Amino acid sequence: MEASQGKGEASKRGRGKNKRYWTYEEDAALIRYLHELSCDPKWKSENGFKNGYMNKLEELIKSVFPNCGFEATPHIESRIKHWSEKYSAMAEMLSISGFGRDAEKKMLQVEKAVFDEWVKTHKKAKGLFGVPFTHFDTLAEIYAKDKATGDAMASLHDVSNNSGKIFENINDNLGTMASAWYKAEEREQRMDEKVNKVLEEVMKLDGIFPSEALKVATILMGEEHKLRIFYQAPTNMKKQYVIDLLKK
Repeated sequence: MEASQGKGEASKRGRGKNKRYWTYEEDAALIRYLHELSCDPKWKSENGFKNGYMNKLEELIKSVFPNCGFEATPHIESRIKHWSEKYSAMAEMLSISGFGRDAEKKMLQVEKAVFDEWVKTHKKAKGLFGVPFTHFDTLAEIYAKDKATGDAMASLHDVSNNSGKIFENINDNLGTMASAWYKAEEREQRMDEKVNKVLEEVMKLDGIFPSEALKVATILMGEEHKLRIFYQAPTNMKKQYVIDLLKK
């Protein structure tokens, strides 16, 4: 999440404000076509994808979703980065003792306390607990050769001859898996919107600097009862309440 650097900018910035959220079907198409290109020597070499592959992906996706509005940059580039990071985060966890994966449910297996401790220092793993990661096997085929974890993933997931089955399974489980994953993304989006709203309200107060607004927002988001007091307080009392919070 990006914090505002100047007064009045909180509502214009922040993660999620200008983000284009992908549907499950759009994501499935992106990864399906990315997998196809990864198997084509015209687009993929041992050193990675070749120049122009994102433009090719844009063309392929628009052949299925002509009104999606996706462009190679920034939409497809950003989404590929997202999935690459999630794959890398999952692969790294699966190489550590204590982490496992339910192949049937497509979910990470680990104690919640262990995951919470891990994610403190591995932020890219955020959002991978308790939801199916339906695209992991396909992403493993795409990226395993390019990652240091490739050999470990190959031994964990015998997927080299099962890409067709992978897509069939994705379609069969589309309803429940898509629902769980996108509910998680919606929760994250709502949290971002809530933080932006708090920052915006605090920065409306005269004499409150951006750095102070960030501190107050952190306090209010961490203690729900204080957040309710802030919102319910009359306008002429809000500033004093904020000042009192900063003194503690």
